[in-house]
Amino acid sequence: MKKKLNTRRIVSSPPSKKLNMKKKVFNYTWEELTIKAVNKLLDIGNIINITNGIYNDRNPIQIKIVDVNDDNVWYTNIDDVGEVSPGKILEDFVVEITTTEIAEEVTLPLSNGYTAEFTINWGDGSNIQIVESFDDVNATHVYSDIGIYDITISGILESWETNYEAIGDKITKIKSWGNTNLKRVNFNSCDNLTTMPLDASGRLYKVEDFTSTFYHCHSLQNISNGLLDNNIIATDFVRTFAACSVLTTIPNNLFKDNISAETITHTFSGCTSLTNIPSGLFDTMILADTMYGIFYNCLSLIEIPSGLFDNNTEVVTFGHDNSAGLFQNCETLTSIPSGLFDNNLKVTSFISIFQGCDNLITIPDGLFDNNLLVTHFGQSETGAFNGCYSLTAIPDGLFDNNTAITTIDATFSGCITLTAIPAGLFDNLVPTVSFGFTFNGCSGITSAVPELWNIHTGQWTGYECYNNCINASNYASIPAGWK
Repeated sequence: MKKKLNTRRIVSSPPSKKLNMKKKVFNYTWEELTIKAVNKLLDIGNIINITNGIYNDRNPIQIKIVDVNDDNVWYTNIDDVGEVSPGKILEDFVVEITTTEIAEEVTLPLSNGYTAEFTINWGDGSNIQIVESFDDVNATHVYSDIGIYDITISGILESWETNYEAIGDKITKIKSWGNTNLKRVNFNSCDNLTTMPLDASGRLYKVEDFTSTFYHCHSLQNISNGLLDNNIIATDFVRTFAACSVLTTIPNNLFKDNISAETITHTFSGCTSLTNIPSGLFDTMILADTMYGIFYNCLSLIEIPSGLFDNNTEVVTFGHDNSAGLFQNCETLTSIPSGLFDNNLKVTSFISIFQGCDNLITIPDGLFDNNLLVTHFGQSETGAFNGCYSLTAIPDGLFDNNTAITTIDATFSGCITLTAIPAGLFDNLVPTVSFGFTFNGCSGITSAVPELWNIHTGQWTGYECYNNCINASNYASIPAGWK
C-alpha cells in the first residue's frame, strides 16, 4: 500500500443494522481520501463499494479504494471501534487487454489438471459469468467493439498459461495478481505486456515452476517487488524473464525465498537492456546444481557483482553447448571479479561462459584455481573465452589446478588481441585432451606458440588449434593438422 490512512475514530458509534448495498463506487487519490472524506461518505450513506454490509466486532466493514493515478486497487477496513486501518491488496486477478478487431474472440488460457472455479467480469458491461472448468464455454468471450478492457477473475484460478495462445498479444497490463491459488502462471510471448503491479506481496507462493513465465515479453518494463516472495517450492527458473528486451533492472532480493531452486538456466537471457545484477541475487538458492545461460545475450550488462555465486556450492555446470554460456555475448563487460567461482567446487563445465564478451580485457589470476573437477572449457567451436576480441593476456598458471580437463576446444578462438600464450599453460593437463580450434584466428600472437603436438604424442589432438595464427614466430613449424 502506498500510504496508510491515519488511524483514528471516524464515526461516533458503529451502525447496528445492515447497510444499503446499492452503493456508488468512488475513485480517489490517496491525497483526496482523507478522514474527512470518509466521514462525509459515511454521513451521506455512500460507503465505497461495501464488501461486507454488517458492521460489528465480528464483521468489520471493508471499503474498496481505487487510486486514479495508477489504477491500483486496495482494500481498507473500518474496524470494530470505527477506525480506518490498512487492509489487503485486492483479491481478484486482473489483466488489461486491448482488442483490435470488431467482434474479436478471446479465450482464457486455462490448463487441464488445474482447478478453474471462478466468476469472470469481461469488463465490457456484459453479464458476469461463472467458469467451472478449464474448457468451460464461459471461458470464451466475444468483444463487440475495439477497445481496452479489464478482465477480472474472482475465485479459484490455479493456472494461467498463455504459451503462444491468441490472448497473449492482447494483454497489455497485469493490474492485480490477486489471491486465486495460482499454481501455474505463464505469460509466454505476451509481446505487448508492459507492466505488472509494483508490489506482488508474495502472491505467487504456490507456483510450482517458473519456466518461461515472462519469456518473450518484449515490452515488459518492470518486475514486481516481492513477485517470488514466500515461494519455497519452485525448483525451475528456466527462461523466466528471457527476452524481456526493455527490462533494465532486477529487484533486490528477487529470489530471497526460493530455497528449493535447482535449475536456473537462461533466466535473464536476451534481456538486452539489463545493465546491472543485484549483489547476492542467488544467495539463498543453495540447492541449485545447474546454472548456465543465465545472462546470455545481456548486451548492456556492465558489471558482475563480487561473490555472485558464493553460496551456490552444489553447482555442477556453468556452461553448456552452443548458445548457453553463463555470460555469453555480454559484450559490454570489461572485467571479471576475482574469486567469482572460488566456492563452486563441484563444477565440471565452463563451456562458453564468457564467449562473445567483446570488450573483456582481462582474466583475474587464479579464476579457476578451486575448480578441480572441471572437464570442459570448450566443445567443438564454442569455448570459455571464444570471441573475446579485446582480451590482452592469459594469466600464468590459469589451468594449473584443472588437471581433469579433457576438452579445451575453442577456448581462446578469435581472441585477436592476444600477443602471447604463457609458457607451461597446459603442463598439468591429463594425457587425453582435445585442443580443437583452441587458438583459432588469434592472429595477434607474435611469440612462439606451445608445441602441444609434441606433448603426449598421439593422445592430445588439436584440429586447427592454431589456425590463422600466422604471425606466431614458429608458425611454419606447426604441423598441418594443428593449423
